[in-house]
Order: sequence, then structure tokens, then C-alpha cells
Amino acid sequence: MRVQVFFAGYGDMEGQLWANAQMLTDFTDEEGRAGCQVGKINLSTDNHNAVGKRLVGELQRAKAPIFVDIEIGSKTQAGKIVSVIKDFKLADEKLAPKATLSANG
Repeated sequence: MRVQVFFAGYGDMEGQLWANAQMLTDFTDEEGRAGCQVGKINLSTDNHNAVGKRLVGELQRAKAPIFVDIEIGSKTQAGKIVSVIKDFKLADEKLAPKATLSANG
């Protein structure tokens, strides 16, 4: 699945590894609302936050949001099943949709 990631972070909080990313949801156009929303997703913390470290590094190199193809898995967190990005690769820039802003829409 291809997503646009605009933030990623990782760390160690009181001996517990954590890592997550923020991305935009698909565009919604429904009665009373339209647009994209910010969504947060967990990243795998395996291998000392290897996925988080790579994703942060790619964002630092790009100095902008990036498109990535992600591999999704699941894990339990606080007794609930949550989605987690297990791995990713940079999307081919020629195939990634271009985000553009214009006054005329």
C-alpha cells in the first residue's frame, strides 16, 4: 500500500521502545465534510527501532513528506489489536502522485 508520510518518530520511554508515523488519509468528500485527515500508525520496534530509524532518516534526507510502499502487520497493545508498519520502501517518484496546492483547486 502506498502512503504519504510526513512525520515519524521513535524512542525509548522508561525501557519501552516506541515508534510511530503520521500520514494523510485518503481524500473524503461526503455531505458536511471533505478533505484528508491526519492518521497515526505504529511502526515495528523490532531490531531496536530499525523501521523508525530508517523512516526518520528518509524524511531527513527528503526535507519533505515522502511516499512509501508499506508492509502492514498487527500486534496487541493494551489488550487491543492495532496495525503496525512492519517494513517500507521508498516509492518510485515517477509513479508517486504529486501533491499540489493551487488557489484554483
